[in-house]
Amino acid sequence: MDDLKLRSDYGKAALMLSADWSKNSMDALFLHAVSRDATGDKQDPESDFFLLAGALFKTERIKVIVINGSKGERYGKNIPGESWEGAISWQKKLESVGIPASAIIHSKGAYNTKEENINFLAVAQKNNWKTAAVLTVNYHFPRVFMGYIQTMKETGYWMLLYAFSLRGVNWFAPMTGSQGISKTSAYDLIEDELAPSRFPVYTKKGDLCSFEELFDYLRTRK
Repeated sequence: MDDLKLRSDYGKAALMLSADWSKNSMDALFLHAVSRDATGDKQDPESDFFLLAGALFKTERIKVIVINGSKGERYGKNIPGESWEGAISWQKKLESVGIPASAIIHSKGAYNTKEENINFLAVAQKNNWKTAAVLTVNYHFPRVFMGYIQTMKETGYWMLLYAFSLRGVNWFAPMTGSQGISKTSAYDLIEDELAPSRFPVYTKKGDLCSFEELFDYLRTRK
């Protein structure tokens, strides 16, 4: 994959998904696991994962929330909370903003984005959901959506997915990176998304659809 084209396509995808909020109510919210200090500003409902999820639930924009059911272990490891806080902690935080336990579903535990794509869509298919809002860190949306589209191609179960991105991000604040390993910032992680080991490798492996397929999905999605 040519580096200049990768950057151009990623930029287009990130811009499109940053303004993807649907006015319609969704069957569910897919809330992707991120490191413990990457969920945003805990004082601002438009800048924090949990406050935003609570606001969406209270206004009936979403009916249920799906979270990663793992204990926060790193990929290939078994120490709870090493990669992220884990499902139990996130459930408590969601309940603290007014979401009842009955509206929080734990998927099968996942240890990377592709596994989350597969497990979240499996929950959706089991419940016959047709629409979902997706919430992750802003720079991560292109890869998350390309993983969902690839998984929908493989399973034949298609949904209308929309990116409900945070509307306020402190791009330069210190935060923990992927798998809870190193300190970085959201700004620096944009460049990490464009590393040769990401999109080219994952696309070749079959974990992601192409950027052209992502653009086609967004163009034809109703």
